[in-house]
Amino acid sequence: MDLYNKYRPKDFSDLFPTSPIIQALPTLVNRALNGDDDAIPKAMLFYSEEYGTGKTTTARILAIALNPNLSEAEKEMIMSGQDVPV
Repeated sequence: MDLYNKYRPKDFSDLFPTSPIIQALPTLVNRALNGDDDAIPKAMLFYSEEYGTGKTTTARILAIALNPNLSEAEKEMIMSGQDVPV
């Protein structure tokens, strides 16, 4: 296994909370799962000019968190970057 996959964050608690957006995501996900349709914006843009800042990993964790009925195999496919209909 590659080191970047071995140590890639798997949950919001594994992310380093460098911005208010990262800190707010778990609360927004909980509100969305409890029926608040306006908790998560219709579109989110993770932007940074730097490589390796966690943009894609954060989006993948968000996709998994918003779809609690995913199987472990589907979660692994999302985290590994394979195409999964979410």
